[in-house]
Amino acid sequence: NVLSLAVSPNGANASVLFTNGSTNRVRSAFMSTAATKPGSVQVASSSAAAMPKPSTFVYLDDTTLLYSQVDSSVTPAVIHNVTLVTPPEATPAGTAAGSPTEVAALQDLYDVRPNAGTFWAWKDAYTGTTWNSTTLYNVDATDVAAIAAAETGTTRADGASTYSYVPVANTPPELIPVQNKAVAHPYFATSASLVAYKKRAAYSSYNLYETDPLGGAFVAGSAAETDRGLLSYYFDGMTTYAPIGSTSGANVFAIGSRWYNGWAQLPGRTYLLKNTWFRWTFPGDFFTAAAAPITRQIKVTPVVAAKKSVSGRYTTLYGTATRAGGTAVMQRLTSRGWRTVTTAVLVKKGSYLSTYTFGRRALPKAAYRIVTVADRGWAAGVSAAFRL
Repeated sequence: NVLSLAVSPNGANASVLFTNGSTNRVRSAFMSTAATKPGSVQVASSSAAAMPKPSTFVYLDDTTLLYSQVDSSVTPAVIHNVTLVTPPEATPAGTAAGSPTEVAALQDLYDVRPNAGTFWAWKDAYTGTTWNSTTLYNVDATDVAAIAAAETGTTRADGASTYSYVPVANTPPELIPVQNKAVAHPYFATSASLVAYKKRAAYSSYNLYETDPLGGAFVAGSAAETDRGLLSYYFDGMTTYAPIGSTSGANVFAIGSRWYNGWAQLPGRTYLLKNTWFRWTFPGDFFTAAAAPITRQIKVTPVVAAKKSVSGRYTTLYGTATRAGGTAVMQRLTSRGWRTVTTAVLVKKGSYLSTYTFGRRALPKAAYRIVTVADRGWAAGVSAAFRL
């Protein structure tokens, strides 16, 4: 069970605090994908007098980790902040015994964080029954051997209501993106490329990226994943893609054996009305480069309704289609399959409704159907077959 992770400013070393429930361990090592790993420093403790805790877990420089050891054998408990040096890359494989060094000036400071070249931290004042106030301290880490804490007199606004508090006036600056970003490997797909009018399809979107800091080959099976991206749509009549929103992996669901992030549908609706192009974009982040957008089209088949009116030996075929304009085709079933008899113009009655009629005709007895011709806006629609 991992409690804390810290990575050195140069991105080469990492430290982790983990526990098995009774013993907490701190391990520091140079990050490598080599078959034989470099040596590491490990500190393990099940003693109440020196139990590593995640109240502070941060690199002071590229090799020096600062973390907390809590002495709960005394009352009140005392926080000892100690430093641990990560061994260099050339250290022989095998676990070396760690020897943390206490920084006496930082006793009882917690939540130490880097801020504009220095560090800041909190220290609680204990009244004998409760921790009732907290003061912000500036920590000068320019010389680790002579590290000291200077009180600024800033009182924590929420008193003792929480153990970790970031004051607005001292919020650390935003992260600076890394220079050697990992290559993006985006994926975007839909559960169907053809759906009926007022139906929808699910979509799956994610980006995989390598985690090897040394530039090894990308392996999808061991890559890291992020589902955050931007989903947008386009259909005929629009000049640009319109945004739908951000994607995430918060509500994934399965259809059969495949997992999906959400539903490809129009904003404000739970269905599709016409052919729609969906585009997913991974914009990049602090660690991974942006990827080219991926586009998938979902075509929509209109619902075609057919009616007939018989007068003597003449029949009038007419009906509606859930699409705007286009062409309707009358087809008759022959020994060679469906054959076109004639066509008619679909007369637009609304954004997603048209009517058609083939007029009074002397039609031979047979099975018929009405088909709407596919175009950029809609896939082909087919009515139920009927007999005359």
